[in-house]
Amino acid sequence: MRADPAVSQRLQQAAEQLQAAIQSARKRRHSRDGVGQSPGGKSWRLAPTVMLAPEHEESDGEEDGTDSAQQQSSDNEADSAGTSLASGSRPQSPTKGWSELRDTEVLQESKLEMDSVEQEMRKALDWMQRDVERQARENRAVRETLARSILDVTDIIADFVSPNAASLLLRTAAAATGTSPEEVDNNAATPQLIPDKVDELVVQWEDALVAWREQSLVAKQELMEAFTTFEAECMVRMQAGEASHKSEQEQLAHDVNAQQMFYEDCMSSLSSQLEQTQREVQSLQAQVSGLSSLLATTNVQAKSCDATTDTIELEFQGENLQQQVLELSARVKSAEMFGLQCEASLREQTQRADEAESRLSILHEECQELRMQPSHARTSAAPNDALQSYQQKLELLEGRMQDVLQQVACDHEQYEYEQAKWALEKRHHREKYDEVLDASVKVLKVLIIREKLMKKHERVQKRQSEECQDKQLELACHVASLQGMTNELMQLSAMVLLVLQQLAVLKANASVSQDAPARWTLPAKPVQMKSMIKRLKKIEAALGRRDWASATPSMQSLKVCPYTYPA
Repeated sequence: MRADPAVSQRLQQAAEQLQAAIQSARKRRHSRDGVGQSPGGKSWRLAPTVMLAPEHEESDGEEDGTDSAQQQSSDNEADSAGTSLASGSRPQSPTKGWSELRDTEVLQESKLEMDSVEQEMRKALDWMQRDVERQARENRAVRETLARSILDVTDIIADFVSPNAASLLLRTAAAATGTSPEEVDNNAATPQLIPDKVDELVVQWEDALVAWREQSLVAKQELMEAFTTFEAECMVRMQAGEASHKSEQEQLAHDVNAQQMFYEDCMSSLSSQLEQTQREVQSLQAQVSGLSSLLATTNVQAKSCDATTDTIELEFQGENLQQQVLELSARVKSAEMFGLQCEASLREQTQRADEAESRLSILHEECQELRMQPSHARTSAAPNDALQSYQQKLELLEGRMQDVLQQVACDHEQYEYEQAKWALEKRHHREKYDEVLDASVKVLKVLIIREKLMKKHERVQKRQSEECQDKQLELACHVASLQGMTNELMQLSAMVLLVLQQLAVLKANASVSQDAPARWTLPAKPVQMKSMIKRLKKIEAALGRRDWASATPSMQSLKVCPYTYPA
């Protein structure tokens, strides 16, 4: 074990003080009538005190005690010898008696001085022995504290290295502290530090920390690469989802525009056909009114003519009128056929409108499902598992780092006497820990930026879905307007059919004899027109109450019975 300079200095001072006390006692003894020796012929001589090493503190204390006992026994022998000499020689003369008395007094004084010197020396030796024992206890406590600290630091570093390196560190620590691995676990033996093994253990600590730093850097690089690849995969999937959603939106808009153009074309063709039929009906009404006036004039002429009137001309005119009536009936039939064709085309258009409406509803439901489906559900479960594992590893690393920091802080309070020695190493460790913490902070920042981008993408998708919903509402409004227009067209076609049936020229009553000339009734009267208007209003109200989809089959079964005007 190495010598403590403070203890050695104090021992040196005590030895110097003891040597000075002995020399002063010798001088005082020699100054007394030249008496420098004891009656037994022995002198007080003490070898110079050498420096006591900490390894031989206890043995030196025992040797000092033995020497003091030997000196005390020799002093007692000298005193007894002097007393016997003084008692054996009695003065024969006064001069000789006074000299002997003076010698006796000198001897007693020297004895007292030697006793005081001996007491001082014994006190100094006792003090030195107590100081040595106290210093030995302090050194033993320091050795135990150092050994425990070395073992604790070795255990902390062994948690971060491989099992082989950990076992090597533990064996080296056991060799440096002078204990076996079993005793290290039980803390039973008193440790004895070996300087060479301690230096070797410090070198192994440095190597283990350097290797752990390299592993941490490699793990950090792998973690950053994994996060980069995961972010790239997320961006690729987001872009693919955006492209597919955009293509679906474009296809939906294209289909809606095509359906709208088709509806507009159908409505324009139907409106043109209805206008043409209205013009034809007006022309037929004009012709019927002309024929009715012509028939009235012919009836008046037939009544006013004499029997001698030429019947050939009347028959010729009647044949012409009959031919014109047949032509008009043929035109009416052709108009009816055209109305039936219009009704069939209208039925076909309504069927197509129903199909388009069902398709639009299906597309609308698909768009709602796409809008309600969360964006993060498209990502696979594997990146999520990888992210969770990375987060768990990061949390474990942070927890270990916090534990190491706490352990270092606790050890720092115990190792204050080695503050100057370990200051550089602790600063180096702190730099490593700060690097790991900075890496974790950067990773957390990357995660926060990624979540912000995901939220931004969700907001964009939500805005696009809302725009699509608004467009669908506009299309629904257009469909409703188209339904209203088709209802109006159906009502107009029904009115046209009713008017055509009412305006048809019917024959006279069957009760009229076959000999009488054929009579034709007028197309309508005011009362009949009012009743017909009421019927049309009722039909219009019924059509207004019914649904547009259910109005088409009801028109097929709508048949107006022909109405014959009375003569």
